[in-house]
Amino acid sequence: DRARELLDHALESDPSHGPVWTAYGLLEARHGTLARARQNFLTGISRSPHHAPLYRTYGQAEARSGNYARARELFSEGLRRDPRHAPLYHAFAEFEAMLGNVEGLAALKASAEKYFGSEDDATRVIRNGEESIGAAVADVAEDSFEYTSKSTPMELALDNV
Repeated sequence: DRARELLDHALESDPSHGPVWTAYGLLEARHGTLARARQNFLTGISRSPHHAPLYRTYGQAEARSGNYARARELFSEGLRRDPRHAPLYHAFAEFEAMLGNVEGLAALKASAEKYFGSEDDATRVIRNGEESIGAAVADVAEDSFEYTSKSTPMELALDNV
């Protein structure tokens, strides 16, 4: 209950803060209150529609509940809104791999290569000892760094609630 109070207070200060809505949805999902989690994710998406972690976390919650079609919709919409959010590609790829959707994985790979480069690009950089893989790819990597771990600090904190 204390975590909910703190999240409610944060949302009073900034009702369009995507990370707080993500945390709130994740808290409810982790406590098994999926209807409340869905409501929080949906409200968060309506107020912060370009916050990709909302789509990733909501999609993962739906996938864990067996709602695969909905999870796929959420992952797809999140990538449409923010095609440079690498952790969303990763979560979507894990989901498609779990379902054995090879075609889906190939499509995700092709889409990701537009923004992040290909395996051949990475191999070339490693072989040639190049310091830069391109400004656009480096910027994306830097911007996405905080979301790259499996468990973000927010997720770890909510595990202890």
